[in-house]
Amino acid sequence: DLSNGAARSISPWLIGRELEGVWHTGVVVYGKEYYYSKDTVYADAGDTSFGKPTRIVRLGYTLWRQDELHEFVTAELKPVFQRETYDVVCNNCNHFSERVSMFLVGKHLPTEVLNQPDILLQARTIR
Repeated sequence: DLSNGAARSISPWLIGRELEGVWHTGVVVYGKEYYYSKDTVYADAGDTSFGKPTRIVRLGYTLWRQDELHEFVTAELKPVFQRETYDVVCNNCNHFSERVSMFLVGKHLPTEVLNQPDILLQARTIR
């Protein structure tokens, strides 16, 4: 939660409904955390510039090898997730993590993460 808990109290005032958090997501696999922060990045799990996670969701196990994931990230994701294409609502870390999760385990991220852009776009203060 990038708001460190503040989203619960201020979101009703800003967007007219309560948000549990403002989510930054990454996917941990092979001891690394893969995430998007204006560039596609991977770092030691739990040792990113975003600090310690406030919530961890286990998505499952993968049979893909690390080199296959790197090929997928390079060929499929890097063209979509780069500095020039970053958008805080429409093309962010959550979209990147969703694509990585679907590739690795065929599972979506939690609904509250996936629905966050739609909720924000409906709010007059965000537009």
